[in-house]
Amino acid sequence: MSDALEIADFEGGVLAGKHLADFGHEKVVVIIPKDAPENIQERLAGIQSIYSDCLIIDAPLTKEGGKKASEEIVKSDVTAIFATNDEQAFGLYQGLKKLGKTIPDDYSIIGYDDSELNELVVPSLTSIAQPTFELGKKSAELLLERIIQPNQPFQQYTLPVTLVKRDSTIPLK
Repeated sequence: MSDALEIADFEGGVLAGKHLADFGHEKVVVIIPKDAPENIQERLAGIQSIYSDCLIIDAPLTKEGGKKASEEIVKSDVTAIFATNDEQAFGLYQGLKKLGKTIPDDYSIIGYDDSELNELVVPSLTSIAQPTFELGKKSAELLLERIIQPNQPFQQYTLPVTLVKRDSTIPLK
């Protein structure tokens, strides 16, 4: 056993799913690597609690992965995309543009991480924000507590995520 600090990734997937459902999207695709780490799989499980029949496309957590996923997306009838990280979303922007598609008119997109670049891409990317500053701060606090009191009971914390609404998602027309 050890101290544990986690991000509420399941809830992040739920937030993404609820946002798309509130906008009327019924057909959603999730971009995720088949060998994704557990925290990324939790994001998938979260959105699947809203969209149990979502399309899943296997792609790496990279811009290149997002570009390649674009080719499969345009062959489907989905109207919204959940990229399991922002890097994939940036690749989707490039790949979909190359295929003559526009965001958010053809596809609403939600990323995950809330990268600094999200406000710089056009349209700005809606994303699930992780509390990175709080994660670092709490990690340091836990480490210092463990050094001072090495025999204290192990602690477990889950930090919340938030949806940052920007321009890459719109109500279904």
